[in-house]
Amino acid sequence: MTYHRKWALGILVLIAIGTLVVRFVGGQSGESSTVPVIHERVLQPRAASNASRFPWRESKSKPATEGRRVSELPLGAISGQRTLTFTDGDAMNRFLASLEGMGIEVLGSIEGLNSLHLRVRDAAELDDLLDGSEELGYIFPAYIPGQGSVQTGARPFGNQYLPWLGAVGDRSRWGSNVKVAVLDTGIVPGAPFEHSIMHSNLIAMPDSPSSINTHGTAVASLIAGGEGLAPNATILSYRVAGDDGSSNTVLIAEAVVAAANSGVDIINISLGSMGQSRILEDALNYATDAGVVVVASAGNSGGEQLLYPAAYDNVVGVAAIDARGEHLDFSNTGNPSIAAPGLGLTSSIGENDQVRFSGTSASSPVVAGAIAAVMTEQNTDAMGAWQLIEAQANEAGAPGVDSTYGAGIIDVGRSLNRHVAGISDVALASNHLLSHTHGGAVVQVTVENRGTTPIINAPLTVQTPLGTNYLNVTTLAPGDIQIFELPVGRLDDAVRIESRVGIGEGASDQKPGNNVRVDVVRPIDPLNEFAQ
Repeated sequence: MTYHRKWALGILVLIAIGTLVVRFVGGQSGESSTVPVIHERVLQPRAASNASRFPWRESKSKPATEGRRVSELPLGAISGQRTLTFTDGDAMNRFLASLEGMGIEVLGSIEGLNSLHLRVRDAAELDDLLDGSEELGYIFPAYIPGQGSVQTGARPFGNQYLPWLGAVGDRSRWGSNVKVAVLDTGIVPGAPFEHSIMHSNLIAMPDSPSSINTHGTAVASLIAGGEGLAPNATILSYRVAGDDGSSNTVLIAEAVVAAANSGVDIINISLGSMGQSRILEDALNYATDAGVVVVASAGNSGGEQLLYPAAYDNVVGVAAIDARGEHLDFSNTGNPSIAAPGLGLTSSIGENDQVRFSGTSASSPVVAGAIAAVMTEQNTDAMGAWQLIEAQANEAGAPGVDSTYGAGIIDVGRSLNRHVAGISDVALASNHLLSHTHGGAVVQVTVENRGTTPIINAPLTVQTPLGTNYLNVTTLAPGDIQIFELPVGRLDDAVRIESRVGIGEGASDQKPGNNVRVDVVRPIDPLNEFAQ
């Protein structure tokens, strides 16, 4: 049976803060770009998701935490602070006029949203001033990620992530006439791409430039640095997090609106919050209604739900993979939009300083940079570029869209070469284990046509504990997948599943390295449930 790609839906809630791992490269030259043809991993069974996270912005439902009573404070919200959004500027001005002599302090405003950020000493006092037309919101802490763990055998990208993505050849014009906003800790003065940066500091820079948190610089370098996908893009840096990595949802919302008003095409947010904030959602709606594509990190705590803003319907939430194309343990799941490189990417934090950058904080700018590059090379806007990238993502995990890889793994080469005739590339996309049944387990073997020409009569061999299965992919159109379900028996001990696919009649496979998968499955209890 041939399946076409589907879209994925995520209506997500509260999760733990994620992880960033950064270490200095020193004198190392980086890993080889050659990924082993056969690799082993332990499968974790997941149910495939048939829900749709997109089309873009299916709903604009209010967060459950938003309420009318000022005295009700949701879990995790910042005490003593609120946001109010008004129907128009006149309503906001009338409210401001009513504050004279009250114990309510205006900390800031977001003009494009007709919103105020307030400090409130007496919640009941504010409640008495409201007429019911206002939209009450809460403010939640947000952070750049901390530290997390990586599974044994995970392979870093080093300085080879660009060829791994198929981003080869002359990239000098990629990102031309594209503006990308980076909402982060700011960018170090003297960074090697300084000529293409404009700065806006919502949080003051430190007195000494040497003490700035370099997280934002590393993020920007993966977009527009020498190691970035869009070296000719213009970066608008919004410092919304201090050097301790802390921010909040109203600061992020303010920067989102400011960036949209500055005419950016893409916004990258490599930080997140546990709380679902009305003011941030309003800001994201404002930006996406203006045609901006917002990209955000999924979070790195290994949780089963995404951070905000990645969890919102109109944000491209990015999960992390290693150089084997495997989901990284720290990367949050829960219907991300797509997966991208996120382990040990070489990035710049100054003129002569490089780091190994890991986490979904690194994965997000990879996707933002790819959108900028595709905009230039395919002559499309940001939304068109994102939709093209999503449609050309490589199948991974459970067939179709799933809660771990989303639409799949980003492949810039496929996005740029989709109209190049004669590319033959059949891939063994995944060996996905279905839930255990009375008769044993079942594996779904997924074959994908990643080329631009049909695949005809491609031989498929699958070895399981029950023997060798000889199968055939009769016809597979470009971009399509075909799924074969095979029994593997009871899992009383660790078992090995090896699948190999050939290119078929009259063709030469241009990427034979993706034609073989070897996966290992082992039980963890007498009921034969499975584990990594």
